[in-house]
Amino acid sequence: MRKSRTKRALWRHYPDEEFNTDRFVGATVRFQEKYDFDLIKVTPRSSFCLRDYGSRDEFDGNALGVPTYLDCIVTDPQAWTNLAPLDPYQGCLGQQLECLKSIRGGLGKKTPIVQTIFSPITQAKFLCQPPLLKAQWKNHRSELLRGLSTLHESTMRFAEAIAPFVDGIYYVITEAGEPELRDLVYSDLMRARDAEILNSNSWSESILHLHTAVLDFDHFCEYPVKTLHWDETKLGISMRDGQRRFPGIVSGGISWSIDGWNSPGEIEKATRAACKEIDTNRFLMSSGCVIPYRTPEEQILTFRNTDC
Repeated sequence: MRKSRTKRALWRHYPDEEFNTDRFVGATVRFQEKYDFDLIKVTPRSSFCLRDYGSRDEFDGNALGVPTYLDCIVTDPQAWTNLAPLDPYQGCLGQQLECLKSIRGGLGKKTPIVQTIFSPITQAKFLCQPPLLKAQWKNHRSELLRGLSTLHESTMRFAEAIAPFVDGIYYVITEAGEPELRDLVYSDLMRARDAEILNSNSWSESILHLHTAVLDFDHFCEYPVKTLHWDETKLGISMRDGQRRFPGIVSGGISWSIDGWNSPGEIEKATRAACKEIDTNRFLMSSGCVIPYRTPEEQILTFRNTDC
């Protein structure tokens, strides 16, 4: 691998393989073997941590490979108090653990592997959706807090179980800028819980992903992570600006359209532009989130091989 070039990585969903352990492992391993990125992000469906609670989703052709949730599991606030911590060695969590064992076995230790983990309140949003979550935060706070404690404990257990097979976690926060949840003070509610999960192991790689918008970027710059990843177009904060505000590695820089690229030249231009006026020693170049799952091989190779 060339050492002079800027580090880079892409990741994607595998909607046709996600519910079959062998096929998901094979797809993840083949993607890395083909493109030899500097980091391997394991990207299961967001529902992998919730299906054992009864959450259901389906893939309906979304270009990014993202599924649609079919129902709200928690419609009655009392249901939060009935949730129990999940066993990371059983059910869908256990299946994902087996995937990680096989991925590590297939790829070895040359390249860091990070597993996607969703913050407890992100999981809560998936279980009941933002408008209802906001109402429960205002009117049934004690019940919701009990539910968040349960989701936090499940996440801690899973993080401990996967530690032997990964180099870190890719920690996803999706609700910190939801319009429906603007009254929810994220730092008051989740900062300590997030920190405990991120500090649950001495990860050599830890990435915080801010999905869509956030209300207080500088608050997240204080999180105990090595890398901060976001979509510049969604947050309105450039990599250069973020690098001034965050002391670690910043990641993103490529606005990868759902419609793809018109030519390899466009990718080359975007790749080189992302490297300008930034400290590339503190930069992991990537797209703002997952790339479309049907992205042509030529486009990925162009991103991978463009010098800068």
